[in-house]
Amino acid sequence: MKEGKVELLKMLLGMAFVDGEFSDNEARLVEFLIDSYGLTPEQEAEVREQKSARLDLDDLAEKISGPEERRQAYESAYLVALMDGGQDPEESEMLERLRDAFDLDDSATADAEERAQVIYDRFVHKDDPEEV
Repeated sequence: MKEGKVELLKMLLGMAFVDGEFSDNEARLVEFLIDSYGLTPEQEAEVREQKSARLDLDDLAEKISGPEERRQAYESAYLVALMDGGQDPEESEMLERLRDAFDLDDSATADAEERAQVIYDRFVHKDDPEEV
């Protein structure tokens, strides 16, 4: 699964770059995710080389094949899309392509988006508990 994690992280970086903006919140989240995946130095370097939204989502879908893993990957991508304060059309298009590649149904999509929104609220408002 390590290969799938590398591809997932590359996709998340691609999502962060798809709108042409790499916000501070996106950078913080991506750094947290990279640190938490326990990658080798070579894998981390491979992930960090991802500087564009050009991705092979079909290849990613082959490497992340379980329904729950796909839902979680979509949730993470949705979370990255939220990090700069809202979704741009490019981010929405990438999420749609990801849903199609992962063959996610409406229920799994809605669940992932709801969970991502909760995480986003906690992440962005971590210093102000009244906001969450």
